[in-house]
Amino acid sequence: MKNQLLAFIVLFSGVLYAEKYDDRFFEDKYKYLFSEKVQTLSDGSRSFHHGRHFVRDGMNILILHGDSVEMAFQHGALLKEQIPLGAVPLSARMIEDIAYNEFGSPFMANLVNGLIDRFIRKRIEKFSQSNDMASLEYGGTIWGLHAGSGLSTDTISRAALAPDTYMILAALSMKLGGMPVNQSAFGSNCTTFTAWDEYTPDGELVFGRNLDFPQNGAFDRFPTVIYFNPTNGGQRFMGFSSAGVHNAGITGLNESEFILLLILFQLLKLPRREYHLSCL
Repeated sequence: MKNQLLAFIVLFSGVLYAEKYDDRFFEDKYKYLFSEKVQTLSDGSRSFHHGRHFVRDGMNILILHGDSVEMAFQHGALLKEQIPLGAVPLSARMIEDIAYNEFGSPFMANLVNGLIDRFIRKRIEKFSQSNDMASLEYGGTIWGLHAGSGLSTDTISRAALAPDTYMILAALSMKLGGMPVNQSAFGSNCTTFTAWDEYTPDGELVFGRNLDFPQNGAFDRFPTVIYFNPTNGGQRFMGFSSAGVHNAGITGLNESEFILLLILFQLLKLPRREYHLSCL
């Protein structure tokens, strides 16, 4: 199965190539942010640009204002000391660690990881080039977090793509007749429930969620609640996250009370085709 997996990756990586993101556009447009400084205020909170950072019961509270790049920059700058020690670097290494556990040899692990990286990056690049807004949101957010925190864009990008990359590999492994790649890597996923009507005292919708994520000591080291206040006319929203994990897609809620969450699970077969599945 490992040989089949390697052959498949080599086949596709030969025709797919991912270029580096060009940061010059963002550096020029947002050069004013580099002159901003993190300020400690009289109440113990900190500010950067239009962002604020509070700590409540050991939890980071971020209140961000601006466009997607500005808010990512604010996040990075305000949690600059925590981000390199938290979930993002560990998530960025997840696929490399899985490859090493599967193949044993550091050479093979590095080869497979490099090919996987190229394959996934090309898919994202192709999507970004097809839509100007997607390109700005994805590339700009990664650049903003990088510029604010000092963490490399490669690390942030790999961390963001790690869960879906794993699911692609798991689906491929199952399609080739083997078990999912390192099934224990996502052996437990987030427990989620809803109840309403006669199942709640007042009939109102009750939503509950437990973050079951295999990064003990990293993801839960710097728990962070982020309030996003976009200045482009979009709705305000919030996310329950970790330092450096700059999105509300894991568990989020907007001002219209629409809940967005990420649930990963695997199915061997679906009608007509087989898929890796990320369910929102």
